[in-house]
Order: sequence, then C-alpha cells, then structure tokens
Amino acid sequence: MENKKLTVIMAVTNEATLESSVNSYLLTEEAFGNVQILLYDCLGSDEAKEAIAQVLEANPKTVVNAGNNVFTRPEAYNTGLKSVKEGYVCFTESAVVLLQSGANFIKESVENYPLSPIEISVKVKAKDGKFKGYSKLSGLNNLCEVTEIPYNVCLAIYAYYFRYDDIKKLSFDTEIGEESLKKFILDAMLVNGNITYSNKHWCKSFRPLENDSVLFDGQYEKSYYTDSMRKFMIPYLKKLKEEKGEVPNFVQYALCKLIFAKFAKNYYENNKGILEEKEV
Repeated sequence: MENKKLTVIMAVTNEATLESSVNSYLLTEEAFGNVQILLYDCLGSDEAKEAIAQVLEANPKTVVNAGNNVFTRPEAYNTGLKSVKEGYVCFTESAVVLLQSGANFIKESVENYPLSPIEISVKVKAKDGKFKGYSKLSGLNNLCEVTEIPYNVCLAIYAYYFRYDDIKKLSFDTEIGEESLKKFILDAMLVNGNITYSNKHWCKSFRPLENDSVLFDGQYEKSYYTDSMRKFMIPYLKKLKEEKGEVPNFVQYALCKLIFAKFAKNYYENNKGILEEKEV
C-alpha cells in the first residue's frame, strides 16, 4: 500500500492519561510510518490545557492542537475528519491507551490486508481497578466478513482503524450526541465489512462502556433510555429497511445488545425511578 499514513483524532476527555495515550498511539509508527495526532479539548479546564501544552512540547512533529474551542466527541471527530485526505483514521480519546500487542496486530493487518478496516479488542477499567476484556466469539479468523458470520460488532469507536476511502462520505450526526459514534461504526461496516480482527490484542480504556452497570454514568439520565431509542435506533432501523429492504443481521445484533443493556440497567432498584412503567 503506497500511503500508510494514520491520522489519530483524539478527544481530550481525561487529562491525567493524555500523555500515556499519546505515547501509546505513537507505537503505530512502525505500522504506518507517518502518524499524526490531532488533539481536541473536550474538557476546557486549566488542567486539560496544561496537559495538552506538555504533550505538544514533547511531540512537536507528530501532535497538533487542532482546535481552540471546547468540543463534544462527535464535534471533535467531524472536525478532524474534514482535515483528512488519505490513509487510515482512528477516532479515539485520551482515556484510551493502546497496548503494544494491539500495535503489533495493526502492523500485521496493514501489511497483509491493506483493503480492510482494522478492529482490536477493548479492555475497560472495572470497579476493582482491574482492566477486563471485551471480546467476541472464539474461533474467528483474523479476516472476518461481518455480513457472513454472526459478528459481534464492538460499539467502542476507538477499537477501529478505518480506511479513509471507506469513510470519506460519512460523518457523525451531532443531533443524536454520543449515539452518533455507534451509528458511525455501523455505517462504516455497511460500506466495508471485510474487517481484520483478533481477540488477543488490546487497547485499554478508563471510560466505562454501557455494559458496566456500576460505573457507567449515563444510566442515571432519562435521555439515555428514551432519546437513544427515539432519535437513533428506531429511525436508523426504519431507514435501513427502506433503503435495503432488510436490516443486516450484524446491525440487528448490535442494537439488540444496546437495548438489552438498557433493560438490564433499569432492572436495578436504584434506576427504577428514572423511567415510568408506561415508558418501559
């Protein structure tokens, strides 16, 4: 592949881990040769500004402070994507650290499957402080076709390294907030579902995923249950049915997982007051 540039579009959501996060993504230089990290401040705090200044000073050739505003993640990713013209793109945040094994797998994938997007597995920090793995079905080959197997699509945007040619016509729908990250993943898989994946290579995140019924803060907000269904899932499923005649199995499975996660959270006594019975 002639152009192996990687653009890392990083939302600064955790100033404490920013340096570790930036340094970890620089591990991909062996795979891509040319790596650029674009930082977008999503905190607006003095601590975040100081952390950004420090990593800029340490990495003047590879790291850029790409915006002076305070962004949401969808806004940051849309802004960053507009500046990309080629190569691969990773949408991540400073709460995520890429492990060496993940970087090694990315290099292997770029060399062996240059026409495929790349997905690595995710470990998330749990209540006990340990990082626990989010994995998939065992027995999957490194190269998977999501439309041909019962594929469990990871809905953490930072797990992916997309080919720019596959996503250049896509964007993050800021009207649906954080749900736009999930929609973007599914849209990208609909464009090119011939993906490389291994459940043995990881990145780790300090931000809880939705399947964490203890640490995920969104479960205490009513909009997490209602807006997600009304503004994202239902319209998205209807649109796919109208355009394609059916909803692909991997999309059905991914959204069923989201719905199950919401019901599971509402099951706990401390969440029962958030939704009225008729809303459930």
